[in-house]
Amino acid sequence: MSFSDRLAGWRENLRHRWMYRRGDGSQTASGGSSTAANGSGGGFFGSLNRPGMGSMAKRAGLAILVLILLYYPIGMFIVHTVDDDIEFTPSAADKAEGGSMAVAFAAGLIDREVNQNSWTANDPFFQPGTLLDNMPNFQQGIMSALARFGFELTDQLGRTRGSSEADPDLQRAAGLLQYPGNVWIWNPSVSLAPRASSESQYRDARTRLLAYNARLAKG
Repeated sequence: MSFSDRLAGWRENLRHRWMYRRGDGSQTASGGSSTAANGSGGGFFGSLNRPGMGSMAKRAGLAILVLILLYYPIGMFIVHTVDDDIEFTPSAADKAEGGSMAVAFAAGLIDREVNQNSWTANDPFFQPGTLLDNMPNFQQGIMSALARFGFELTDQLGRTRGSSEADPDLQRAAGLLQYPGNVWIWNPSVSLAPRASSESQYRDARTRLLAYNARLAKG
């Protein structure tokens, strides 16, 4: 075999080897592209795109975590209301022609804090209001002042004569307004049975005040 034939053989051999290597590289590149396309890359977020129950569970868990992280701050922003309007006046439903305006104001404040605004002092852990601070303290301060007012009203004005029996509606309202403001309908640390919530007691107190005022207006 001549030298030129040997040189041609070496060149052909090198050409085949080079083509073989390029073929491996292209296959590897295409394999990597398909891997990326299938979402089987590394990392947590890459694993979310993989097919199967595991990735579905991860996506569901991530969605729940995002909802929880958004639920509390957005809910707190919506619920939070410190209604300290000094121009507050009771509504027509709280007034009685010829009745006491002081009693009407007390009934109106109860209605505002319990019915119009959300009572947050007894919110359980799964409600956004449980993380609030200013609003529940403000609301409990209002009720504490109204409880004192109800006691004085019963003792000083709720008797037809100084030694007579106190008006039953005022007496009941004064007692209900002293109910703790942080009592929810269920507290397993105290009892497994449902309990009267704070807002239900305050609503009952408002009903008693309105009944007294209506009777007072009639003389």
